[in-house]
Amino acid sequence: MNRKSRKRGGGKIEKVPIFIALDRSGAISHKVLERNTKENIQAQLKPLLSSGSVLCTDGNLSYKGIAKELDIDHKRLIGLDNQRVVEGIYHIQTLNNYMMRWKAWLRRFNGIGTDYIENYLSWFRFMEDNTEYSDQTWIKEAL
Repeated sequence: MNRKSRKRGGGKIEKVPIFIALDRSGAISHKVLERNTKENIQAQLKPLLSSGSVLCTDGNLSYKGIAKELDIDHKRLIGLDNQRVVEGIYHIQTLNNYMMRWKAWLRRFNGIGTDYIENYLSWFRFMEDNTEYSDQTWIKEAL
């Protein structure tokens, strides 16, 4: 045939940015962001931080500027440098573990619509907070 072959598939799948913050007391905050920009992250982070807070983040450069603008201490952990703990106390492994558990829980749905990510996050948080109930109890109550 004298034509180019047809490309199949949808191409590159866009990732949806999700802001998740955990503190030492176990409080969790999450929000699905429009875009992964410094302004969007700062808008979500600012109400959660107070004077004297320490912000512990991954290697994203946006957090540097946010910490400077909010005048708070910032501990940056860069995974490529094999850096897991700073000063013997600051780490993001709790957040990484939370994300791992959420992604594992989400796999059972074989993909979800981006419009419903906020609902799935809330559902997962509710399930995590109420671990005393079994899956059968949740199904029975739902029906």
